[in-house]
Amino acid sequence: MAKVVPIREQPKTGSTNRIYAGVDLGSNSFHMVIARADDGGALTFIDRRKEYVRMAGGLLPDGSLSEEAIQRAEDCLSRLGERLRNIPASRVRVVGTNTFRKARNGRLVLQRLESALGHRIDIISGLEEARLVYRGVALQCDELGRRLVIDIGGGSTEIVLGNGPEILDLDSHYLGCVSWTLKYFADGRMTRDRFHEATLAARRQLRSGHGKYRDRFDHAVGSSGTMKAVERTLLQLGYCNNGITLDGICRLEEHLETFGHVDKITFPEMSRERAKVFPGGLAIVHALMESFHIPELRSVSTALREGVLVDLQGREHNADVRTRTIQRLMTRFEVDRTHAKRVGDRAMAFFDQVAEDWGIPVRPYRRLLRWAAQLHEVGLFMGFTGYHKHGAYLLANSDLPGFSMQEQRSLAALVLGHRGRFSIERLQAVSPQKRVSIKLVALLRLAHRLHRNRTDQSPLSVSIQVLDDALQLTFPPGWLDEHPLTQADLATEKRRAGLAGLEIVLL
Repeated sequence: MAKVVPIREQPKTGSTNRIYAGVDLGSNSFHMVIARADDGGALTFIDRRKEYVRMAGGLLPDGSLSEEAIQRAEDCLSRLGERLRNIPASRVRVVGTNTFRKARNGRLVLQRLESALGHRIDIISGLEEARLVYRGVALQCDELGRRLVIDIGGGSTEIVLGNGPEILDLDSHYLGCVSWTLKYFADGRMTRDRFHEATLAARRQLRSGHGKYRDRFDHAVGSSGTMKAVERTLLQLGYCNNGITLDGICRLEEHLETFGHVDKITFPEMSRERAKVFPGGLAIVHALMESFHIPELRSVSTALREGVLVDLQGREHNADVRTRTIQRLMTRFEVDRTHAKRVGDRAMAFFDQVAEDWGIPVRPYRRLLRWAAQLHEVGLFMGFTGYHKHGAYLLANSDLPGFSMQEQRSLAALVLGHRGRFSIERLQAVSPQKRVSIKLVALLRLAHRLHRNRTDQSPLSVSIQVLDDALQLTFPPGWLDEHPLTQADLATEKRRAGLAGLEIVLL
């Protein structure tokens, strides 16, 4: 059994040279990269580790992950956890990709794997994965002009078109080297017809990207293990001189047919684990080259894990892409910024007064509450009736750069819960702990109610404190009697919170 390590919440002080770690839990392999940042922010990579875990191969017909696959992941993460143990939690980020997105028993799997690793695991969407891949690749690519970046994972393929640091377009497709090999080379036999069928199927999935990517780039790079394996094998066989070409791929497919079966693939620098998923990966590369008219594609060593690390470093230095995402949403949907700040400031003041007594960790819940306050009226662009539901749907289903899928669901649940019924079922996504969810939503609801008049005339000296787990609000003498509508609103909140098991006392 994997060793269980408690999850660390509080960062520790470190030296001038700060250590960061990025971990990518892919569908085929797990990658860890560790780097040291100097005072100028320059990164020096000091450690790397890669282990084949084959998570995608553990997906059962009902969509759940098999116990065998979970155990492989636990064993791997217990080893990685030892290396991460002395790095502050605030400088470690772990992301899960396609298989974690698809697994029906994902919540249970996450609990076990987080315990084994000792760190929270963020499940990211395909588009967020593409964005982070591009950031990682940008570390190694300095060519001028438009860049097409392709990452073929075990269960998905990410495609990004960019120009320098700017991302112009991006997509994620459900085709990967593991899933494609299992689907089109299930018994291990490799024939010309099977390569043709696998390539044609991949081209059908990529058809939507023709107008966005075909002939719109100056150079193309591949960041995955599949790309590196294809390029290295082509060079070894003499089928290309520099990078991957379509002619080289066709010749390599003919060469693989001579082996007949994946178990017989023997190339000097190809591991047994890579060989098992190589045919499906090669068919996808073939489809990409044809679909987007790529004359030559070269591989790079940086990928998602480096992008995770760079993004993490930015969060610590006031360059958090999530802040820009929130601001972009507020602008796009014409959120009343003055009122959002009013409600947000009140929610933050309440949080700061009660978080310690309630035992709510400042990280990550204070920031989450602030974001929800900023966006609590984002659904008004569709009309007042049910705007909290519109806002929640928008936040749950939009592309929110920088946010993990868990963060996105939590944000949507807070926005949904800030008015209307105080539903426990609605709040499950806010926090794994039901009481924390109830308390956070209560603070947002109270802040919203106190500023219903949308002015700054609400009392400035409201105090809030925790007494025997009850929440007590104390107002200036006579203020509630002078504001009967607010008093009625707060009485409603008191009743609704009571049904959820939280007592509110008004003085």
